[in-house]
Amino acid sequence: MYTKDIFDLADACITEGVLPLLAGRRYVLGLELPGAERGIVHRSDVNFRVPIPCRVWLLSGKICVLLGDSSALPGDLSDGVFPPFTG
Repeated sequence: MYTKDIFDLADACITEGVLPLLAGRRYVLGLELPGAERGIVHRSDVNFRVPIPCRVWLLSGKICVLLGDSSALPGDLSDGVFPPFTG
């Protein structure tokens, strides 16, 4: 999975009204890697493949929403399952 895919999925969740706290807001991805390593990815950053499974958070100001585990994120919302995507 690439960071662009994660942003696209998050955008779809916001458009569908699943994540109303983020409607109309800019957000970044917070990636929590095993071993307590953390990173922030901005939409304008280079698109890269998420190399290992990690927990994905959507962050905007004081808002922090769990999107799910990168290994469990679907390609789209067509299956009717909504965040958090864990498993």
